[in-house]
Amino acid sequence: MVSPSGVRGIVGDRFTPEIVLRVTAAHASLLGPGPIVVGRDSRPSGAWVMRAVIAALLAAGRDVIEIGIAPTPTILFAIQHHRAAGGIAITASHNPAPWNALKLFGPGGTFLAPAAAETVFLRVREGGFRWSRHDGVGSIRADDDAIRRHRDAILALPGLGVDVIRKRRFKVAVDCVNGAGSIATPALLRELGCEVTEIHCVPDGLLAPRSDSRTIPTPTASPSSTKRDIPSARSARSRSRSTGRSASRRGPWSRTPPRRWGSTPWRGAMALRCTAPGWARRTWPRSSDASAG
Repeated sequence: MVSPSGVRGIVGDRFTPEIVLRVTAAHASLLGPGPIVVGRDSRPSGAWVMRAVIAALLAAGRDVIEIGIAPTPTILFAIQHHRAAGGIAITASHNPAPWNALKLFGPGGTFLAPAAAETVFLRVREGGFRWSRHDGVGSIRADDDAIRRHRDAILALPGLGVDVIRKRRFKVAVDCVNGAGSIATPALLRELGCEVTEIHCVPDGLLAPRSDSRTIPTPTASPSSTKRDIPSARSARSRSRSTGRSASRRGPWSRTPPRRWGSTPWRGAMALRCTAPGWARRTWPRSSDASAG
């Protein structure tokens, strides 16, 4: 699937190493001078996709700044911080595990204009890019502070009321479904003085098995389909708030307001959830469930 934001598909089917190399090289050929930032979400296929992206950029003569697993907004923030020529986020957002994608960004961490995106994919089809000779290969360096830098910038936002939040000493349960927000989200909450309970906060992209009978089944997708049959998170049984596996929907962090559940320990607490990519979204406990606890 091709769109102004990039290209996505089912890994090993429409999304192959050849496609990754060609799209990356075409994107690099369109960008101006300067390094290119690369980051990814936590889905397992991201490991080889990131290496293929970096290899293509180096072979195209571009310098690379690698930030590893990070929420998409952190990748965009890194592009701005480094004054990079652009960037690539390896993430299929809310799509299930078989999918992956390349999101293409220009200077300032913005999506490509439709005309620029069309030029990229024209070069992909026609081979309108060049590989560098041995003396023109790019360089690579790691940026291990990208998440911390983004977190500090959030805490410095005027009007956030950090001191007020810290005085409240909220108790927060956060379920990052082992996605890209698994490091960033709990760390931000602790900086805000919250007492954090982490649930599935290991960024390995593997969703832990659930015994909850209300689990929503994994969606299926045809390789030729342009629309995925993803269960709606707005069903009557679902009251979770989400930011996507890449922590990219509605920003890197999202708050779900507390609900009143009688005399249960949840009273006065917050709960946050970074949504699985179309996988099981756990619903809020019903009043009957809360009273039973």
